[in-house]
Amino acid sequence: MHLRKIVIVALFGWMIPMVSFSQSVTFKVIYNHSEIQLTDTNNKNGISVSNFKFYLSDFRFYQNDSLIDTEKLSYHLVDLLDTSRNKIIFKRNNHEVYNKIAFNLGIDSITNVSGAMDGDLDPMYNMYWTWQSGYINLKFEGSIDGGVYREYHLGGYAYPNNALQKVSLKMNSSGNTIIYIHIDNFIHSIPDSIPFKFMTPDPKAVYLSHLFAKCLSSEK
Repeated sequence: MHLRKIVIVALFGWMIPMVSFSQSVTFKVIYNHSEIQLTDTNNKNGISVSNFKFYLSDFRFYQNDSLIDTEKLSYHLVDLLDTSRNKIIFKRNNHEVYNKIAFNLGIDSITNVSGAMDGDLDPMYNMYWTWQSGYINLKFEGSIDGGVYREYHLGGYAYPNNALQKVSLKMNSSGNTIIYIHIDNFIHSIPDSIPFKFMTPDPKAVYLSHLFAKCLSSEK
């Protein structure tokens, strides 16, 4: 009887599917160390934002410096004014605990030169310039503190205007991870030499993308 069980397992064990599980990352906006809702038109901080989207790609999960999981075909459009798009749900391949998450802010050059695509990369989301300029990595349109209205469409994939930024954050590997966007740090760090309206691949777009990447944090 025991031998029969071994034979059954040997014959049909390959049919048992690999078990995956979900892991979520939620994005929240922080102003002056407090969480705010950009859709709240009655805010007391003089914040008026009509567009705030960005692409994240190539997600990797680490335990210290050891890579333990990756996401294939990893392209996500985050829209901070759309509650259905402020969370990313991953299908993890294993249950290993991680304490660091890494990803790109923007779309890589190979994907950019491949032309318009589908899914989150579909041009219907108005995050694609042309086949020559590629995808817009980040859109911000609005103002804070009652200040000047800014309109930034940041992107570019060809040297020296490759605006893609690499981000790495220490994380708690519980079921739900939160990444905070410190909107005031971003706007207040922009020097006066940068125009209030900017929409082309350029070294200034690379610099602004770098400033925004620095405002992503696992802490309020």
